[in-house]
Amino acid sequence: YGDHQATHTAGGWMPDASFQGLQRRLAHAILSQDRFVVAMAGHSAAAGHGNHFVQAYTGQLQRLLEPILARLGTKMAARNFGMGGLGTQQVFMAAGDIMGHDIDVLLWDSSMTEKDGAARGVLAIQALLACERAPLLWFQHDKEQILHKIHELTGADIGVYGTGMVGGFPQVNTEEELNKLPWAIRHFACSKDISHLCNERYHGKCWVDRQGFSWEGIDLSMEKPPTNQKAEPGGRAGWHPGDREHQLQARALTFPILQALHAVLKTWMNAPLKDNQWHMTEYYKTIKAKVVEHASEWEAWCEAKMIHTKFCKFPAQGRTENTPRARPWETSLRSIVSGNKHPSMTPPLNSYDPPDVYQSSLFPPAGEVNVLAIVENGVPYAKNLARIVDSSQDALGVRFTEEDAKEAPGSKYNPSVIQPGKGWQRGDTAGSDNCDGEHDSFCGRTGDCLLYGHNDGRAGLTIDGFSGWGVFNLPRMEQGVIVIKIHSWTFFPPATTAGWTCENGVDCTPTEAVHTNRALLSNDDDNHNYLRRENSIVVDRQQEHEQQQKHRQLKPPVPAYCNDFKLEYAVDGVITSLTQPEMEKIRKNPERVVEVLELYNNETFSGPRDVEFAIRLTGCGRQKPFDLTHIYWI
Repeated sequence: YGDHQATHTAGGWMPDASFQGLQRRLAHAILSQDRFVVAMAGHSAAAGHGNHFVQAYTGQLQRLLEPILARLGTKMAARNFGMGGLGTQQVFMAAGDIMGHDIDVLLWDSSMTEKDGAARGVLAIQALLACERAPLLWFQHDKEQILHKIHELTGADIGVYGTGMVGGFPQVNTEEELNKLPWAIRHFACSKDISHLCNERYHGKCWVDRQGFSWEGIDLSMEKPPTNQKAEPGGRAGWHPGDREHQLQARALTFPILQALHAVLKTWMNAPLKDNQWHMTEYYKTIKAKVVEHASEWEAWCEAKMIHTKFCKFPAQGRTENTPRARPWETSLRSIVSGNKHPSMTPPLNSYDPPDVYQSSLFPPAGEVNVLAIVENGVPYAKNLARIVDSSQDALGVRFTEEDAKEAPGSKYNPSVIQPGKGWQRGDTAGSDNCDGEHDSFCGRTGDCLLYGHNDGRAGLTIDGFSGWGVFNLPRMEQGVIVIKIHSWTFFPPATTAGWTCENGVDCTPTEAVHTNRALLSNDDDNHNYLRRENSIVVDRQQEHEQQQKHRQLKPPVPAYCNDFKLEYAVDGVITSLTQPEMEKIRKNPERVVEVLELYNNETFSGPRDVEFAIRLTGCGRQKPFDLTHIYWI
């Protein structure tokens, strides 16, 4: 095992046994013509904020390895699950579903937002339990020896990766000397005397003209973007690496993988590979069995992250509207809706269809070393064009219609009481059913920087006291545990309930029209125009946001609870009501802006079987909205 301080700026470390495990994974991918998949869970710096999405190091890792493995008949993907302002808890509570069950290598890079080792521990254990392949755990550091412990007890493959800044780069003193260096390292090579020549950390732009643009005979031209575009992407904070720093990180990750690939091909060249050099089924089973055998060793990590210890013993499932997520439609909350299938629950579309016009800032300048050109060696590498076609507006997930809403069945256990709600609304990540974190994903193409391309979004299903019941089918529950993640600090009620005075907006009586004249927000500052009567609420959230900026207020005050607030949920038709104080007793905040509630824990549950879960808010009308972002179950 390596020392953290010694390896952080180098290439990292990996035990010999784990390096052999990496070789075995690559051999299996090649011989079985399967996919080799890398996934990264992390924060905004790892996500690549300030850069284009494809410039983040996971995207550059895929751009390097995908054409190489393609020459060997193997598909490759690298998924970027970095999210701004968050750690990884919202992901690791259902790591298999959200990140994909096909992960070969799992990266963790969230040291700014997750200081404790428990987060890394639960992420690792859930990935080993829930993913089919018991992935290699390759983390940014292992200060508390979390990986060490897992490796010693289970044989799981582990490693720590460094930044690649081995001993620094040669420092030069003149512009002439600088220009003689390879383009990829010039940013790192300036002495203090010429430091101003190395200040250009970022390269990118928000828009490239699409007039007259076509692809494969398809007219994809656009006269002008639907909104005014900024000159360059935002998010360029001092702690966010630039594109060449991400490129260097990608190289530091790529090199050990290429070393392992070289070792595989060298062995194969001399003799056929033995079964224990590329067969994986028993290898994974052995690791998983030992994870279960030593479950008591991991329980403290779950307790530290304020979740049931069963998350450290059994594979969890989950659905979310956050992005990115693997197989985005299948892992969305909407995919398990068994009632309230209204068009308002469908995410907005991108402003245009892929692909993007060529952008020179994403590639090395002419005449400089171009790794992709070296790999191609005169034979152009053909990307998976079907993926681009599948990313078009007409191919994204399932879009609910009015006909779907009419057919919504509601509860099969308590249909007279649990009627499907009509006031649920999906958040605003455009094209979210193509947000899977991979290099060629295509989503979030709205707003004032259409080429930014980042996948991370905190969208949920927005509800208030008039939205009615949301009914969901949770497949194959085994242990009788249900946890939800919410945003109780949601600022605006769903547009769907505007003008309503009772649940679902129909057959309202005076006694049902509660709180229609109460202030929506808890702040009494009239100067910001936030105190509104119920029937004059501004529906357009973009207008709200622009109004906030004009008043130099980044966020409006969080809406207050009313005295009659209740959160109600039902499991197989049995309803439980929680007042605000009762809800607060079970609400946990294990990480920044992460709110989780364990609503169901049935120790006598007999599974696996499908379970119906329903939820609604009552009592406060439109005064107190929530976002439901995740449902997890075991």
